[in-house]
Amino acid sequence: MRSEAAPHLVHSDQVAMPLERIELDGREIRETFLQELLDTSPAMLPVSTFDDSFGPIVSLGREMMGIDNLFISPSGRLTVVETKLWRNPQATRQVLAQILDYASRLAALNYEDFESRCAAANQSPVLQSSGLYHLVAGAFPDEVGPENQFIDRVQKNLRNGRFLLLVVGDGIREGLENILDALHQQSRLHFNFGLVELQLYRQPGSDQLLAIPSVVAHSTEIERAVVTVRGATADQVEVQVHSGPKEKSPRLTEQEFLESIEDTQVRRFGEILFDWGRQRGQIEITKRGDSASIRIPYGETRAGLILVRLYRSGRVLVTPPRLRRVLRRIGVGEEEVIRLARELKKLVPAIRIDSEQEMVASSVKATELLPRMDALLAVYDQAADRLSALDIQLVSDMTLVDDEDDRIDES
Repeated sequence: MRSEAAPHLVHSDQVAMPLERIELDGREIRETFLQELLDTSPAMLPVSTFDDSFGPIVSLGREMMGIDNLFISPSGRLTVVETKLWRNPQATRQVLAQILDYASRLAALNYEDFESRCAAANQSPVLQSSGLYHLVAGAFPDEVGPENQFIDRVQKNLRNGRFLLLVVGDGIREGLENILDALHQQSRLHFNFGLVELQLYRQPGSDQLLAIPSVVAHSTEIERAVVTVRGATADQVEVQVHSGPKEKSPRLTEQEFLESIEDTQVRRFGEILFDWGRQRGQIEITKRGDSASIRIPYGETRAGLILVRLYRSGRVLVTPPRLRRVLRRIGVGEEEVIRLARELKKLVPAIRIDSEQEMVASSVKATELLPRMDALLAVYDQAADRLSALDIQLVSDMTLVDDEDDRIDES
């Protein structure tokens, strides 16, 4: 059970004065107070706790499509806030249903529709700034990229539902914290979900308030949820949650993986690599979604051989260690890994080879490989051809052995 002592205001003479808690019950503090406070002071929200790409944020206005508060970062990431005063014990599922419904509605918009909706919001700074991009560029001129890049990112984030959904209240109820377990691994929209408690304190006799925001609980990316909308009002929205140990999280698609890469050059490297990979074999995204590999067919291994691996961070394993381990295990072609590394090093000096173990010692930045992509893929083509030839020879040798074994059995 969470519990906190009352904060104290310490004066220069070390006299500590306790501050009294102000309850957000709709009497002394109006229910719209939280919305107005966050609208004028968005830095109060600890969005970077969830993911750095969600911050810093600028307000897009209030009551847009029913959303209490909506914010955006220079990287085009949206933060959706539902403020709640917990006077109604039945509000838990209702507030979850509302915020999930908002996410679904946002994901149905394109950039132009989204910008138009923002301009129509209550106290819209978008309308005052002559557009969404100009608002963000004016707030964070050193962090926002070119307009076409910003629009592209917002569009992709809308389409994939890459939002931060926050419920901000004065006292998060225990039942709402527990429901995070049911929400985890629940949606095709790739959103993050968090609970933020905002406590207000005041020194007796003063009209100044001390606001203390804290993250009560949060999830990693939510991966499946079902929202049923029966009407326009909050009590007509239902959320169904399903969880269990047998449920598995869906892997990211190739397109989702590429869109999750923030660096445009790394994303371009991935696009070219994937185009080549589809021709030579198959693309495999890890369950965690942190990397993607190109596998080429190889008879002795059911899944094929991993020839190159790209991490979402922008690092590339040009000769993955697993490649050499697999070839060593089946007893053929191990020297091809070293040959491949040496040929790649001629193109990219940054590739280092351990002279003692004859192994590639480190990963390489995708941005260093991108200018040499044609030559790079030509080297991989040649390596894939050589490995395929070894595969054919290996299968042929195995067939002869099998035939001999059959003849022995028959005699």
